[in-house]
Amino acid sequence: MRTLFRFGGALALAAAMGYLFAPGLKAPGVRARGGGRGAIYDASTETSVSGTLARPPARGRMGLYLSVQEAGGEMVDVRLAPRRYLADCGVSLQQGDELEVTGSRVTVGGSPLLIAREITKQGRTIEVRDRAGKPRWR
Repeated sequence: MRTLFRFGGALALAAAMGYLFAPGLKAPGVRARGGGRGAIYDASTETSVSGTLARPPARGRMGLYLSVQEAGGEMVDVRLAPRRYLADCGVSLQQGDELEVTGSRVTVGGSPLLIAREITKQGRTIEVRDRAGKPRWR
């Protein structure tokens, strides 16, 4: 009986380890790199917002976050891209910049968020994700 119990425990442990470490497998909603949970880009919710960068960009675990204030006063929180990727593209963002951001409106942790696909500043457009939402920096 004791041997059967040990065998069952070892089998369960092996199955769990195989699932966790098998290449190409990941739990739903888990990013392939970085391991953290990320919002899923949904092209069906794609929209564009225009406005003023209300405060300096904030660094987050998943890149830069922006707060864009639209002409009507509504604040839109935006997840953009890693700072290094933007610097490599020659993009510099300052409070007060006029921007247009196109991306997917999603809800993360109960709060609305726009996951940027592209950003336009002074007539120059930078694509940070493709139309399916795959990041360009990877």
